[in-house]
Amino acid sequence: MAVNKKIKLILAVLIIFIICIFSIGYDYTGYEPEDDAGFKLHPDKNNRHMGSEYTSYSFSDQSVYYEGVEIEPDSYEDLIESAEAMWVDKGKEISGNNDYQIIDMEDLESGGMGTIQLVDYPYKRSPARTRVKWISDPDTDYLITEWTLYINVARFEERNDDGTYRYDIETKRNIIAHEIGHIFGLGHAEDTGQIMYESFKINEETGKIKSGTEEITESDIQGMEICTENFETIMAADDEYCSQIYSHSGGYFFKEHSFTSELVVVGTEEICKKEVYTCSDCGYSYEVLDITHEWTDESDTECNDCGYVRLGPFEIVELEGLLTITINGQVWVLNYSEEGTEHEWSQYPPKFSELHGYNSVYVMRCGRILKWSANIAFVHMGTTYYQYCYNFDDIDYYHGQYWWYKPDSFRNLRLMTEIIDNDGTYHYLRGIEPLAYPQYVQTTMDLEGIFWAQLCGDAESGYYVLIRRALAYEVDDSIVIRGQSVWEPPIYYPVYFGP
Repeated sequence: MAVNKKIKLILAVLIIFIICIFSIGYDYTGYEPEDDAGFKLHPDKNNRHMGSEYTSYSFSDQSVYYEGVEIEPDSYEDLIESAEAMWVDKGKEISGNNDYQIIDMEDLESGGMGTIQLVDYPYKRSPARTRVKWISDPDTDYLITEWTLYINVARFEERNDDGTYRYDIETKRNIIAHEIGHIFGLGHAEDTGQIMYESFKINEETGKIKSGTEEITESDIQGMEICTENFETIMAADDEYCSQIYSHSGGYFFKEHSFTSELVVVGTEEICKKEVYTCSDCGYSYEVLDITHEWTDESDTECNDCGYVRLGPFEIVELEGLLTITINGQVWVLNYSEEGTEHEWSQYPPKFSELHGYNSVYVMRCGRILKWSANIAFVHMGTTYYQYCYNFDDIDYYHGQYWWYKPDSFRNLRLMTEIIDNDGTYHYLRGIEPLAYPQYVQTTMDLEGIFWAQLCGDAESGYYVLIRRALAYEVDDSIVIRGQSVWEPPIYYPVYFGP
């Protein structure tokens, strides 16, 4: 027995030592909230408080008989949980943070910090009472170490003459929520509308407790944050201070933000990028917007800073008797019908020689080059067979859409070159052959790969330009293969005639 006593003594001393070493809470000794704070602590008891949003509890195994009926303590489990939820829900509402949990009370089978115990005291009008224990030592910040909530069944089970409960379910919940405030260290409030007001109102006509006359208010929440040191609603949501923490002598002391910054690309027509400043301590943030895009020149379609794509309008300029536009620094000669109408060819001109001009490459965003590649595939019985495909950044893309695992697949090329227009539409390079097949054209003809611009529209509806691609055969003066738009769906570059 002596050995057991020594072991228990050593363990007790060790527990106290651990609490002293690891307690890093606020010492509220001598602190009294200002008159308009809306809550009170217990200055006469060194403002002992929980120091954390977490506590645990278990129900006593001691049941109580009330008017011959056995009442188990855990029959009040739902009531305890709903009262806790009142605090949590109000904390989320006031803070505006749905992830915020101002208190966390865990129900254990046994061995919790707190105990829920039933008593039958018919001679006492108090429906519930809380007692707490704490280590009276400034080195431990007077943190609560043990608590007991006594529920007086003589009041909670009391009934009126008509058989109804004197305390309805809402009133019982409010009483428990009030006691939870005491469990964490809150004292009584002076405002009769607060949950921590010292007593409940009674309807003189019915003799019933007026349900809903006490609520958890912002002042109750701020007082609970002092007791739990779980600050959320009394953070200063501005760019001046990180937090406003109640000082030990009354009032506040202020802590400045610790900002880190991050450059975030926005990439819209109105906003290029933004600098986001975030406090690493409290999470408060604000933004500084940069609305100025950086273009290489007026023909550039992509902002150098954010990648925002603009697709015009571009000015039509007459150059050596030809109508031209410039996109991404590349000059395009505009091809149009010379039959006196303002409508474009239905698809492409019937003859190669009818083109006013064309380009052998397509200068895309960031100056990257798309062009045709022509390779000799094989020679058979004196006949040469050519393969034509796209070349981008000096890589020939031979493989079709479904060869996604190959670096030189057309699928990868489409993803690398995609364009999102102002309406959010995605434009991809149109396939040369059906996408399930290798991405090349095989023929015995020695063709020239070209890109050309077609002027479309009219004065009334407006003009626009399509960039087309084709394989031309100079021998019979024809555009023989693929005269469609480079893009799918087509990109319509709006244009206008300059002065």
